[in-house]
Amino acid sequence: MTNNSTTLEEILEKPFLKKRLDEIRQTIAIHPDSTALWIGAGHSASLSGLPTWRKFLLECLDSIDSSQKEHSIIKSIIEAGRLQLAAEYLYQLQGNEIFKNITQTYGKLVPSKKPAAISKFCASKIITTNYDSVIENSMRYYAIRTPLDPIESLMSSEFNLIKLHGTADKPESCVLTISSYAKTYNREFEWYLINTFLTNTVIFIGASMDKSEPFFKSIATIKKFNKDLRKHYAIVSIDSDEYGKYLGKELERMGIDLIPYVPDKDHSTLDKILDYLSTYTFTPAELNSRLNYLRGLTKQKRFCEVAVFLHNMCQDELNDDWNLEFGDVINNFFTELFNTADVNQHVDHLKKVRLNISNIVRTASNLKKIKRPVLEGLILAFQKLEKIDGENYEIDRRNISNRIRREFSREK
Repeated sequence: MTNNSTTLEEILEKPFLKKRLDEIRQTIAIHPDSTALWIGAGHSASLSGLPTWRKFLLECLDSIDSSQKEHSIIKSIIEAGRLQLAAEYLYQLQGNEIFKNITQTYGKLVPSKKPAAISKFCASKIITTNYDSVIENSMRYYAIRTPLDPIESLMSSEFNLIKLHGTADKPESCVLTISSYAKTYNREFEWYLINTFLTNTVIFIGASMDKSEPFFKSIATIKKFNKDLRKHYAIVSIDSDEYGKYLGKELERMGIDLIPYVPDKDHSTLDKILDYLSTYTFTPAELNSRLNYLRGLTKQKRFCEVAVFLHNMCQDELNDDWNLEFGDVINNFFTELFNTADVNQHVDHLKKVRLNISNIVRTASNLKKIKRPVLEGLILAFQKLEKIDGENYEIDRRNISNRIRREFSREK
């Protein structure tokens, strides 16, 4: 890599970096239920063009007369990467004005340039320090939590989005000052973080990895007592190769493997890294693990979670070799869903979180390789769905029937 912006190709040319990316992909494929994403401002910058936290603080600094002593002090702190300390100084100078700036900058609804690639990770939990609503706007099936919620809700098995530092539409919830950090990272929540690092592979994406970040205290606590720490990963923008080498060594001591990149102005490198990670290229073993996991969720009647996986797996052109087995899992999901007494409530919930059942059925019916009983099951799914949502799926049913006649007409 050079000190110019890094390309995905340059990252993949480094064997140790490619190995780390492939390890992340394997973790996502086999253990989505024990994968946690830690999302920072770099992700929102790449997806919606919102400023990174560093850039935002520099913009706040512009309102201070450059001749003032505080201006140069805060600028040097920002350049040193001590963003938490810089925000504290700015708050002391600007007071509640900085919260107004947070609302104006991160509270506006900014459309994403494209769907969030991280949605295809189907990670059981997402932790974000971002104030914006980029993630929840594109992934509505995640339940929004905060550190103030009961600990049992944070530990639930459903998809959780932990808004660690509050949200821009409620500026009073924003964690910014040292006192607000202390209030958020209380003993109970520190226990939650320790448990997260012990039981999950945590993937940091576009997050600050400065040693002053409070989560490092949780990792240090684990290491102090010689507990087995899972391997974690950090996809982080850097200013130079030299800093990348330094950061890599620092994170390695904490059990975190670094994937560094020098960003371009559009943050497109992070986009490409996430696209690479989210493209489904399962090996047979990985596929079997994923499909068995979906069978288990279906048996537990956790239909929303299964629908999330099916929706995202259907976005790619799936490998022909495993279309058949995938089709069986899809058919089993719809059979169980429509035979459930409270099916109407499940379908209504899926609509509310923007998981369109009909699109999943439609996409499944277009799999290149599929068994006749599965296609017949999809016709039945459309028929039952018509009774629930009142839509007309006659054309879809006819298309599937025509496919059955074309491909299975010779069967006795």
